[in-house]
Amino acid sequence: MPPADRERLIELTNHAFGGHDTGFDKMTPAEAHSEILFYFYELIAEREENPGTDLVSTLLADGRLSTEDVLINCDNVLIGGNETTRHAITGLFHICQRFPEVLGALRADPGLLDQAVEEVVRWTSPAMHVLRVATEDCEIGGHEFTKGAPVVAWLSAANRDARRFTQPHRYQHDRHPNRHLGFGNGPHHCLGAALARIELRELLRQLSQEARAVSLESEPQWMRSNLVQGYSGLPVSIDWR
Repeated sequence: MPPADRERLIELTNHAFGGHDTGFDKMTPAEAHSEILFYFYELIAEREENPGTDLVSTLLADGRLSTEDVLINCDNVLIGGNETTRHAITGLFHICQRFPEVLGALRADPGLLDQAVEEVVRWTSPAMHVLRVATEDCEIGGHEFTKGAPVVAWLSAANRDARRFTQPHRYQHDRHPNRHLGFGNGPHHCLGAALARIELRELLRQLSQEARAVSLESEPQWMRSNLVQGYSGLPVSIDWR
């Protein structure tokens, strides 16, 4: 996207996923999502006339995707890149405050960084749920589903399942195994998982090396949304080494 448009797209994404949060009351989620789709529709038309080396042009040149396919993929990439990882990053600061031993442990043993990143994704679980459609009649957990029935999987609940994770509400930087569903599963596995891991790992590495502690300036402010588990505010102060 042109750099001049990025702040506008971030604001629209905030409103599209802000739910009933009073900080995002300029438009409804449906109105914001419509604006995002209209934006990409116009951008796609422009790239069809003037292709470049960007992702939109690459998708259009593939030949196997319709214009509608490209539109939905642009929407997914924007949302996945902006709306989830930033809440995991914010949650990482919350983790460092609630579990102050983490920074020292990672400073002493950087080899635990990869495990710590996976635990950030599990503990924060920004993507709250996914909608799937049953491809055949089946039974899951004693409940019967017919082919074509919509099924919602609550990822944040699965990631706190005490049958799968010991002390599920506690952040354990060395948790292993850690088969969380923060990035989904199967053919719908998160396209940006590798990038999210890189971002979180680098932030954790830098914080563990340069910070003694993270403190809250006030209580966390949670978004009022059933789409994204995230923060509308988390004021912190950092005690630098």
